[in-house]
Amino acid sequence: MVGAVHDAHEIEDRTGIRVMASIPFSAKQEALYKQIQGKEQGLFILERQDTHDPSIEGLRSFRTALQFSMQEAKNNMILIAGASPGVGKSFVSVNLAAVLAAAGMRVLLVDLDLRKGYLNQYLGISRERGVSEVVNGELTYEQAVHRDVLKGLDFLSTGKLPGDSNAFLLKKELSILLEKVSGEYDVVLLDSPPILVVTDAIVLSLRVAT
Repeated sequence: MVGAVHDAHEIEDRTGIRVMASIPFSAKQEALYKQIQGKEQGLFILERQDTHDPSIEGLRSFRTALQFSMQEAKNNMILIAGASPGVGKSFVSVNLAAVLAAAGMRVLLVDLDLRKGYLNQYLGISRERGVSEVVNGELTYEQAVHRDVLKGLDFLSTGKLPGDSNAFLLKKELSILLEKVSGEYDVVLLDSPPILVVTDAIVLSLRVAT
């Protein structure tokens, strides 16, 4: 295919950015995604459905690379972002969180795609009572967090979607919340909106490990 990327080395050569892992397409994940779109209820996490799927093996390689790259990072927060909608960002966020938890880490997954985030659907959890309510002072973190959605994995949903998500992400109360949870977990995964659509991911990138 003309214009397609055929090898990870092409990305490294053209951008100077190191490729930490390659995650292949999963037909089984495609089937799970269709169940989510159909508003079915359940736990739609590929890592728990087929632990030997090549996509999950790719995420395990990513986990190993992350452990080495984060040894000198400024904090333990990781931002998951994609260029555009539909590239698999939510799949990576949920299943990377599951892979990290399976390795014995205490992990918090936070849905900060405050425009169209739906990580809660992967977990069979309602969107309500999430990060929006905590930052606005309507709930405490303890009241909003979903403990042990998987062993070792806690989850914080978007809560009510704010009208201006970019301004919301700049609130000092969010910074305070992220600093708090950073000290309570081995890894904090932040899921964000697509980079090329809105600037939310750029705002969040200032808060995470480098």
